[in-house]
Amino acid sequence: MDLDLALRDDSPPPLTDQSTSDEKRNNERWKRSNRLCLIIIKKAVPEAFRGTMSETTVTAKEFLQDIEKRFVNNEKAEVSMLLTRLISMKYSGKDNIREYIMEMSHLVSKLNALKLKLSEELLVHLILISLPTQFSQFKVSYNCQKETWSLNELISHCVEEEERLKQEQTESAHLVSTTNNKSKGLKRKKEKGAADTVSEKKQQKKSNDQGKNSCFFCGAEGHQKKHCTNYHAWRAKKLLYVDDILLASNDIDLLHEIKKFLTKNFEMKDLGDASFVLGIQTHRDRSRGILELSQNGYIEKCPKNAFEKKEMQKIPYASAVESLMYAQVCTRSDIAYITGMLGRYLSNLRLDHWKATKRVLRYLQKTKDYMLTYRNSDELEIIGYTDSDYTGCQDTMKSTSDYVYLLAGGAISWKSAKQSLIASSTMAAEFIICYEASNQGILL
Repeated sequence: MDLDLALRDDSPPPLTDQSTSDEKRNNERWKRSNRLCLIIIKKAVPEAFRGTMSETTVTAKEFLQDIEKRFVNNEKAEVSMLLTRLISMKYSGKDNIREYIMEMSHLVSKLNALKLKLSEELLVHLILISLPTQFSQFKVSYNCQKETWSLNELISHCVEEEERLKQEQTESAHLVSTTNNKSKGLKRKKEKGAADTVSEKKQQKKSNDQGKNSCFFCGAEGHQKKHCTNYHAWRAKKLLYVDDILLASNDIDLLHEIKKFLTKNFEMKDLGDASFVLGIQTHRDRSRGILELSQNGYIEKCPKNAFEKKEMQKIPYASAVESLMYAQVCTRSDIAYITGMLGRYLSNLRLDHWKATKRVLRYLQKTKDYMLTYRNSDELEIIGYTDSDYTGCQDTMKSTSDYVYLLAGGAISWKSAKQSLIASSTMAAEFIICYEASNQGILL
């Protein structure tokens, strides 16, 4: 007997005197199926639903249709709920990634059934966006490819990447604590006796068993620290972060190749041509072949008014001279001589030295826009100038040597320092500086 005959077929026409035996038999079968279906359905649904049904409902098929009308859902609300759930999904790393992708695919299938069509390509991008930072290299690799993956290809590649990440995980002493504190137990045994030691070991073993399945990083249950996605994301940011990288080469193709390699393996941003190098601001005019080096920003930090000069008195004299020395070593060759003079009195400071230091700072503030300028030239010729003052230091009777080398119209090397020997004449002082400058010229 077909129990669901009344649900599959409509009610047969009423019997007449001319009905055949087959029609009578089919009619009886349908009525019996209808009675049994009504009994089963009414027994399964709550009594409140049975009382709300119309008395004209005599077939099981009509009874089910009436119940269905009372459970009609708002498609807009359901679409909004499913779409919100799909967008907010994030892979935690605890479950199987294949099951996670299939769950997202199931949500898309429900949305398609509700007449919200989402393409497979969009689903692939949503899945990649929801993956954690451990899959960053995997996502960069996909973005660099011209062809797109199907859902099945994405599942296959994600499973392979997950297996690769699991194999690369290494055991480390600070990931999971499994010590049983034997040294503490021995110490307690000596101090409190064997009974306290046994109790301590049992308590320690119990605490280790309780924390075996908990993460020491995020505190969640069900995984250890070495399998925690949040920990690996934090560790990756900590170990791979680099403030900036300066690349310089005459081979443009090599520079582009290196940038492409770094961008493929790390998350980075190309800041273009360098504008600041070690605190020195660079200005480049390629059309005129000019390169300018300036320390305007560094000199801008020098004292500008009486209040700042008064506050500067709290700063040690050595720190002020050190700041001046940094400026003269990089771009300000015009203060090389006075910086060398001020540096001689670090251990025997007087008020006159402070006044001279503040005077140099005022000079730098007025000339902060001065910069080194280099021009493009077909003839790269190094030109050097030397000078010396005979017995310039009255305390040691030593002379001071000065030299500067120019290339492409700008200074590239300079020095102002006291000579190591005591010159007996002006000619001897000039000879010493010529010897020191020539050695520097050979190095250049």
